[in-house]
Amino acid sequence: MNIVAIIFFAICLSVPPVFLEISFRQTSYYKQKKKGYFRTLQDKGSYGEYLIYKKLRVYEKTGARFIFNLYLPSQSKNVDATEIDVVMITTKGIYVFESKNYSGWIFGNDKQKTWTQCLPQGKGKKALKEQFFNPVWQNNAHIKALHAVIKSNNIPTFSIITFSDRCTLKEINLSSNNHWVVKRRDVPGVARNIDCACPIVFDQNAVERLFVMLMPYSNVSDELKMQHISQIKNL
Repeated sequence: MNIVAIIFFAICLSVPPVFLEISFRQTSYYKQKKKGYFRTLQDKGSYGEYLIYKKLRVYEKTGARFIFNLYLPSQSKNVDATEIDVVMITTKGIYVFESKNYSGWIFGNDKQKTWTQCLPQGKGKKALKEQFFNPVWQNNAHIKALHAVIKSNNIPTFSIITFSDRCTLKEINLSSNNHWVVKRRDVPGVARNIDCACPIVFDQNAVERLFVMLMPYSNVSDELKMQHISQIKNL
């Protein structure tokens, strides 16, 4: 193979990643986070948030606005701030997403303080079990903090807890109709059902005002982020 053919082959191999990065940098996710596609891909939490956005970005065509990683003043005495993974603001209300990029079997209900992630270890081996804080309670706290910031409890707010497609939602029991616990692939269907069932409550100007009001809470210092992580670990 001559040198021209080698160079041509190398260019062909490099083009797809380049296009991926260029396309990614046109998204609202990149414009807010300033983290490239391959860096995002390597961060499990960030990638889970991006995939939620990717499933729903079609709503941007009708005026929806997204905000990522909102650090709001907490309404709990145990932590100073609470972090919302993804917010989508539309004329129908505010969608609040808690992203859980977990695998394995997931068990829980909205009455328990902790839920269980069960990870099979192979034939004849006992499954590994991990506990994590009830995400329904977690998103309730997020919504309470959000309402405090916007100074209104009357805006329709939809709580959607989103798990990875790699997991199995084995036993999830909810007594409330105000929350959805789904796998990521089901997010578009949930959003579509909410959108079809709910009336318009905002005009586009109101959507923009809420976006402008909340955006500063996504631009926080690394010190505050680390403090929040430390407080959550100590709960």
